[in-house]
Amino acid sequence: MTSGAPEQHPIRREIRRGIWGAARFASFDSRGMYYFNQTLEGFWRSFLAALVSLPFFLAIDALTYRPTEPIHYLNLALGYGISWIALPIVMIPVVIVLELRQAYVPFVIAYNWATVITYGLALVTVLLFYADNSIGASLSLAFWVVSCLYRWFVAKVALDAGILIPLVVVVMDEVLSALISRGLFHLLGDIPTILPGA
Repeated sequence: MTSGAPEQHPIRREIRRGIWGAARFASFDSRGMYYFNQTLEGFWRSFLAALVSLPFFLAIDALTYRPTEPIHYLNLALGYGISWIALPIVMIPVVIVLELRQAYVPFVIAYNWATVITYGLALVTVLLFYADNSIGASLSLAFWVVSCLYRWFVAKVALDAGILIPLVVVVMDEVLSALISRGLFHLLGDIPTILPGA
């Protein structure tokens, strides 16, 4: 008869390790990569990060927009969903052209889990803004800089690339987020909260 605590559910364990790996990246520790399940199964499971991030996203939206129009919620759902698949899709031709095919799966896994940290940081920023809105502009700029630097480091480690390629990835992320927001605005007439590239 064996003793001790029961083994943790695989999905729960993967979420915990994914978030912990992403947190290690926040301290610029490249060893965070080793916490991820870098298999095809881990690739698909990394999109669980969207569910983990959802409470942060909804809280940010509620604090920022306080919407009254029903169309906002449709826009919100579409924007959030598209934002999670846009960069992975765009990265397919990028890794082919740059001959980084082997890094595609690890990159998507790392970037997805890192987004949980980005949303958490964004929520803290919004809460600090409401605590003292006189520093709102400074907080927004600081969040954007830290978010870009963090995502650059994640991309650098995951793609095993130099300085320029990860920078291009972050720029693409920013552009895609802006395009999603503007596209949905023109389609539905409302701008959803899209992070981290908003």
